[in-house]
Amino acid sequence: MKAGRKKIESHAAVRQAIKRARAAGEDETVVFHLRAEGASASPTSAETEQLAKGVINKAAADCGHEPKRQTVFQNLGAMAIQGNAKLLLKILDQPEVYAASTNRPQGGPIEPIRPVRKSAAKAKGWVDVSE
Repeated sequence: MKAGRKKIESHAAVRQAIKRARAAGEDETVVFHLRAEGASASPTSAETEQLAKGVINKAAADCGHEPKRQTVFQNLGAMAIQGNAKLLLKILDQPEVYAASTNRPQGGPIEPIRPVRKSAAKAKGWVDVSE
C-alpha cells in the first residue's frame, strides 16, 4: 500500500496539470516513463513498444477515448501522449507507468538569461590582445 501511495503522490503535479487542462477544455500532452510491473531495470526498445501499446489499449478501452497524438521513445523507455484528460488519467493509473511529466514547463515559456550590466571589456580591466 505504501508503494501505491508514494506513486500517487509523485504524480500529483501531473494530475493537477491534467485537471487544469480539462477545466479549460484543452488537451494536455504527458510524457510517461514505462517499466514492466515489478521490474527494476529500464525496458528494452522492443519491451517499450509492447508496454506502450498495452498501456494505451487498456486505458482507451476503459475510458472510451483514443490518443490524438502518440510518440513512443523506444530507446528511452517512454512515450508522449496528447489527448483527453480522462485518457491521460487512466494511463497515469496503469502499474507500468514508472514516472510522468507534462510536456510544458510549469512557469511558462523559458526566458533567456539577460546580462546584469552591459559594458565594454576594457571597463572591466581586461586587456585587448588583438593588436
